[in-house]
Amino acid sequence: MMLTAISEQKAKMMMTTTKTTIAMMTTMSTMMSSWKKWYTDSRRSGNAATPTTAEPIPASHQDNTTTPNA
Repeated sequence: MMLTAISEQKAKMMMTTTKTTIAMMTTMSTMMSSWKKWYTDSRRSGNAATPTTAEPIPASHQDNTTTPNA
């Protein structure tokens, strides 16, 4: 009797884990496809993967601690 109850509990737990995993994978897939669409569209419009609202950073706000690419 006890063994059946444990097996049922394990089965329920595994089912929950499976459902959660599938939901996470679906979410990731959706995020990746929307990112890919945005990336492709921005490449096509000549903006190499930069949002349209990008503005140059003023010199006073730039991080001058890094070595410039010479």
